[in-house]
Amino acid sequence: MGVKEAIDLAIEEVREKERYEKMCEMITMNFPIESIAKLYKVTVDYVLNLKKELDNNDAQY
Repeated sequence: MGVKEAIDLAIEEVREKERYEKMCEMITMNFPIESIAKLYKVTVDYVLNLKKELDNNDAQY
């Protein structure tokens, strides 16, 4: 892998992390699950699983 490919991969990873964090914020603010899924072009099940993870993490603290 060349330098350009490594940089492109790093940029993509940062974008995915930001996308994940924004979805988490929207879940925390009680946005409708269907709206989040549509906005980020993911399945409703994906968002529900993410919400479940967040709820489990909150319960641990």
